[in-house]
Amino acid sequence: MDIIAKLEQLAEIQAQADVLQIQKNELRAKILATVQDELDALDVEFDGPLSQVQSRAAELEAEIKAEVLAGGASVKSTRLHAVYSKPRVSWESGILEGLLTVFPQIEKARKLGQPSVAIRNAK
Repeated sequence: MDIIAKLEQLAEIQAQADVLQIQKNELRAKILATVQDELDALDVEFDGPLSQVQSRAAELEAEIKAEVLAGGASVKSTRLHAVYSKPRVSWESGILEGLLTVFPQIEKARKLGQPSVAIRNAK
């Protein structure tokens, strides 16, 4: 079987999975409808306080990150660890490739990774 045929087969299987997921969601919605009022009341009770706690957590996390960055070292408590990572070094590969003609020794520092394949929806 060629790749195009396999892609078509994969698309068909993915479509079948989508149909099954839709059917499952519809049945789930019917079941949940019987308790939806209780779920809505639960949301009203917890959403406000939960949002406040999450907002404070986000503020505190930002403060911690800023302080750890300023200190330049990881900090560990009994339950959490703020891990400091040194800045990553990157190189402009286009410039280096141009320099290869002048300095062929640069080739020794070059590493070539493996190719990869991603399957996407055709447009």
